[in-house]
Amino acid sequence: MPTTESTPLLPSSQPSSSSITLPRTWRRALEWGLICGLAVLLFITALVFAEQKFGGHPSMNMVIKALHTNDVMEHLKALVEVAKHHHNSRSIRNGYNASAEYIIHQLEDSGACDVSTQIFPVSMWEKKENTEFIILTGDVAVFVDQQDFATLKSTAPSTLLFDNRLIEIDDLCSAQECSRTVHKKLVIAPYSYQMEENVDIAKRLAKANAAAVLFVLSRSSNPVHFEDQHNSFFESNVTLPVFVMDNNMYTILLDVMQGDYLVNIQTSVLITTTYTYNILCNWKSGDDKNKIIVGSHLDSVENSPGINAGSGAATSLAIALTLAKLSYQPTNQLVFAWWSGKEVGDAGISRYLHNMTEEQVNATTAYINLDILGSQNYIPYILRTNPTSEVVNGRSQQIAKIFEKYFDQVGYKYAHTSTTDGTEHDVFAVKAGVAYGGLYSGMGPKTPSQKRKFGGIAYVDADPCYQLACDTLDNVSTEAINLLSHAAIYVIHALSSTLNLRGYLDGTTV
Repeated sequence: MPTTESTPLLPSSQPSSSSITLPRTWRRALEWGLICGLAVLLFITALVFAEQKFGGHPSMNMVIKALHTNDVMEHLKALVEVAKHHHNSRSIRNGYNASAEYIIHQLEDSGACDVSTQIFPVSMWEKKENTEFIILTGDVAVFVDQQDFATLKSTAPSTLLFDNRLIEIDDLCSAQECSRTVHKKLVIAPYSYQMEENVDIAKRLAKANAAAVLFVLSRSSNPVHFEDQHNSFFESNVTLPVFVMDNNMYTILLDVMQGDYLVNIQTSVLITTTYTYNILCNWKSGDDKNKIIVGSHLDSVENSPGINAGSGAATSLAIALTLAKLSYQPTNQLVFAWWSGKEVGDAGISRYLHNMTEEQVNATTAYINLDILGSQNYIPYILRTNPTSEVVNGRSQQIAKIFEKYFDQVGYKYAHTSTTDGTEHDVFAVKAGVAYGGLYSGMGPKTPSQKRKFGGIAYVDADPCYQLACDTLDNVSTEAINLLSHAAIYVIHALSSTLNLRGYLDGTTV
């Protein structure tokens, strides 16, 4: 706040008749004393300021003010440039390595953490040619790939299905029933938006020697959006061809099944193995028996630059560099992680967990996931874990409360969700028993009730360019980035600076 200028406490050069004139020697001593006292005061003030800013223990307010939204946006611009030079993609086969090199260079320049990489193999699925789908009746009916249906990723190689028959199932059949009814047939099944249910059906049909499975989408769904979005069948080693079809194609097939017909399908796919790597930034200080991992995925799908998809990665980098500038010395060690292979079945985070020893798992107290933070029609979501043990659920709830506290303080409404895009974003909680939390700004359509609560546009996707070529910088909301990046650094600072963190998460200490 501005202050009024006070009168200098200095002796007048023209003393009044009532003034006492000091001897020259004493006057000089007094002047030097004042100067020295002022110098000492300034020095102490500087030390206090330096301790606040550079002593490794900045206040929460200082940390929040030090993080600038423009820093996140600059990192996203760098990812845009990477995509421009790699066929508008940052996928494992295209621009991922350049994206990773940018992250590594920024971290190494900061000097705050030990940077390492974790290399691992991944299986890659590629469609060489569009799938042919032909029905022979009195006439020939040809269905068009990426229009009437889509071929989903599975571990089935290129396949020729010749003179096959169709059968529809409306629920999960038992193994015995499946073996009798679906052997060598093309099975029509309802598509569930709980992906694990679809995977379960496909695996049971494969075990029963079905020829393929054709999932029926709801009337409003378009198959063209599905091919690059779902890796669950591939990751789960589903060994038969998997397709999704629109409702119009389904209606035609039901008609066809009433008469005499045969179905021919030919797929042309290539499954290869390549190598990629995670990036790990282990903070140089803090209790390594109470680690907090902050994770984001860095890769994109093949046909998208993945800029909003990479907004979590850019935010994590901006937070790490901000804390480095403040010479932050956390009570509990921070580990920032940038995962590869998310778009091929969460391969990076799964590999990291697979390689962790029991001692390393026990030394990890919390995992914070930052993913898709800049959706245009955003909702501030606090991520919650899927049901696990009572201890993990309780600790994860404590992390959620810290996020809630921040949003309450800044006056923003929020929602909770236990899912992002169908991938296993909470594998640390489910598979390793680690407390989990995170942030997410949404993908799917906003409901009218959500519009009333959060603003924006009803019936419009939160992220209309998810995994599409239009996921550029124009697809990113700086307002969402500003809100969620500061919520993230608030929670990261709170967790990493808390003494007896496990006790706090258990609710036994304040």
